Amino acid sequence: MFPLNLFLIVWFVVMIGLIAYFLYSSKKALQIFPQLDLDKITFREKNASGYSTKSMITKMGGSNKMLDVIIVEDELWLTTTRLTAGIANKYDLLHRIKGNNLGRVQKDGKKVVLRFKNSHQEPSEVILILKNPDTFIKQLKKQKKQF
Repeated sequence: MFPLNLFLIVWFVVMIGLIAYFLYSSKKALQIFPQLDLDKITFREKNASGYSTKSMITKMGGSNKMLDVIIVEDELWLTTTRLTAGIANKYDLLHRIKGNNLGRVQKDGKKVVLRFKNSHQEPSEVILILKNPDTFIKQLKKQKKQF
């Protein structure tokens, strides 16, 4: 009975540690996003999928129905939930893209190839898999004219 109790205690401590680590890294990763004003949202799609083309690891990783794609005034936000933001950041999927840093946007079926300059002014590319790619591109082009 004692080994089972010890195992459960160790398992519980490890789980608490992992959850605390995910929450801490996620909170740190989400600091780039200000409080979201719902009145300023012009497009939002929750549960989108996607991946970054930064490296082979980010291409193989990615997000499956966890991304939140938001167009807010003159910015495009790629974000996710508080618990998974730390992982999304490691796979290059958390971005706050200013309108003037947005490059080419290309549709390929349900996929949208998004090229932009990241916060370090380096070229980046993210492939988004959206339910409404046409609406997204139309709204993005409309917003881009206003930048």
